[in-house]
Amino acid sequence: MSISHKLQRLFQLEDDEFVIEAFKQFLNREPEPEALSGHLELLHAGVPRINIVLGIMLGAEADYLYHLPY
Repeated sequence: MSISHKLQRLFQLEDDEFVIEAFKQFLNREPEPEALSGHLELLHAGVPRINIVLGIMLGAEADYLYHLPY
């Protein structure tokens, strides 16, 4: 499945499922309760879902997971 299809599927989920699935897809784990509630607060404040995904993908944990030695 292409990344665009994964994102389309992801963006169709309810808010809590969206955050949990984003963590699973990009960090290979579920969010801690604090991370889940923090991301839900951002969504409820109007932060676009793409910004949530980018925040997860560009965070320190993702950098550590996906950093390839040069």
